[in-house]
Amino acid sequence: MEIDQNDEERTPGTNSYDQHIPLFEQSFTSTFVNPSYIDANNGNDDLKYCGRFRLSCKRVSNVIDRGNGILTNTNYVLILLSDSTSDSNLQVNIPTINWNYITIQSDGYTQDSQINANPKYQIPTSSQSNSLFTITDNGHLDLIGLRFSNLNTTSLNPLFSIQSPDLDNIPILSIFDCEFNQDPTSYPDNSLSHCLIFINGGKLTISKTIIKDYQLSNGKSSIMIYSDISSTSEVYRMNQIDIINSTFENIKQNEGSRSGSAINAELKAGSIMNILQSCTFTNCISRTTGGAIQIIQSGGQIELNEVIIKGCKARNGGGIYINIDFSQQFEFKVIDALIQECETKADPSSTYPTGYGGGIFLIGSGDYDPSTKRLDLKGMKIYNNSADKGGQSLYVVMTNLIEWCKSGIVDDGSTMSILIEGDPQSLQTASFGMKDISWMDYDYKQYGIFISNDRRIFTGIEGKEDQAYPLEVIIEKADISKTAHFPWWIILIIIQISDPSKDVDPPLKKNFDLYFEQEQSHNSSNEQQQQQTTIHWNSFKKNDIPSSAGAIQKK
Repeated sequence: MEIDQNDEERTPGTNSYDQHIPLFEQSFTSTFVNPSYIDANNGNDDLKYCGRFRLSCKRVSNVIDRGNGILTNTNYVLILLSDSTSDSNLQVNIPTINWNYITIQSDGYTQDSQINANPKYQIPTSSQSNSLFTITDNGHLDLIGLRFSNLNTTSLNPLFSIQSPDLDNIPILSIFDCEFNQDPTSYPDNSLSHCLIFINGGKLTISKTIIKDYQLSNGKSSIMIYSDISSTSEVYRMNQIDIINSTFENIKQNEGSRSGSAINAELKAGSIMNILQSCTFTNCISRTTGGAIQIIQSGGQIELNEVIIKGCKARNGGGIYINIDFSQQFEFKVIDALIQECETKADPSSTYPTGYGGGIFLIGSGDYDPSTKRLDLKGMKIYNNSADKGGQSLYVVMTNLIEWCKSGIVDDGSTMSILIEGDPQSLQTASFGMKDISWMDYDYKQYGIFISNDRRIFTGIEGKEDQAYPLEVIIEKADISKTAHFPWWIILIIIQISDPSKDVDPPLKKNFDLYFEQEQSHNSSNEQQQQQTTIHWNSFKKNDIPSSAGAIQKK
């Protein structure tokens, strides 16, 4: 036993622990520890037993494949003590030879960490073209308290890739308390040709994470979700997506045919996407549709709860664009969402109509059955959105529009929302509730209406601000036997807007007497009365609306 023998052909006789061959070799037959610490500044990969806190390794690549040669589901934890600057062109494929389940985290972080002042360490990738992490089969990767940027700007590979070969294997990626920012050497002058996260079958959880300041091209979004047909089972791959308490900010698609700068999702039967618990999308911009989010849904379930979408822009659907196949088993519910200051701009050079749905553009194929209540926007709150052509906050194209509207569609903060129904090219019907109609002297007075997209500028005939649309008022009494859910008398005011070109009476001017509604309660036999106003909009001419099947615009 030569105590002074070192492990390299250098000057013998050293007592340095990082060069010394152990006296008792058998004590180190296990060449890995769990958890393993990695420090690019002070670690040493030459040690067979590196990985302890005081004897850390230098590179992730040196640690990731360590094990005893038997594939295990034990969670192998790697803890960074510094930015991983010693790793070059790092590529991690999970499962590895030894591990199905791997966690990589910055020191001091856990999944349950609340406010954490510890530094988040980065794995640099901006000079490489291959994906950093690829999770397949039953692989499971947790990332906690880390920072990421992007690959080489010209790379077409996703930064993270999750893909299931069949329904029997569910790869999992969980991202907790991480930050994504485009590399400052390329932002904002250069765009990325790749997405950050791509999933095609599997489970993705993003929690307390910030994705901010990205320029994207080549039709890419920051998160892209697919549900392709499995090559082995001939059924669609299933995704479970949970995005929780996370922030998407300043994400812009500069060019490309795809849409939804933050999230682009194609969901099929069995897939689930939940966006929950204080998620925010701010200043997300798409050059096509869906400023923040685009969804193509042919089955599966989607829920938005405690979501804020603000200042997002697109050609159609400034906040969200969603296309639903109503013939499939689907569910799309907005439990609580605020869409604010989003906008759509018409593009004169576009080959398709643009400028619709400042907040949401919703289109569907097949016949929707309103009794299923699978399409529910009642938790949506809308404020100060704008659209060049139509649907300041909401634009909907679907069949059975009238039936859906009767069930109520959104909550815009008022108790009496206006619902517009019918074919936008010919006849539409709008209805709104009124608590008191006693002020209407319809026998001796004429009434008119002005309409606004922004609640600031109100216009009437031919867009003029001083010429109202004349209204013809007819009073009808509803049959209470048909109003099982409302055990009170309902008075309907059917208001027919006349065609101004055929109106025998002179157009109303804006200086006619104004009567403001006063909220009052009326009791008759202990039953409260309610009035509702229905307006038939047969004189409005809408041009270049992207469907002739029927549409709704929510002002």
